Amino acid sequence: MMQVANTVGSMVVRVVGDNEGLPYYEQVQQCLGEIERIER
Repeated sequence: MMQVANTVGSMVVRVVGDNEGLPYYEQVQQCLGEIERIER
């Protein structure tokens, strides 16, 4: 849980994501290396 929270915080600071706010969970998983690619 703490690793996810830290990742979200770092992504928000870097302005990563396409929704101008908190990143989507799939984007967090990709940053953590849990998934390789996001299919949309």
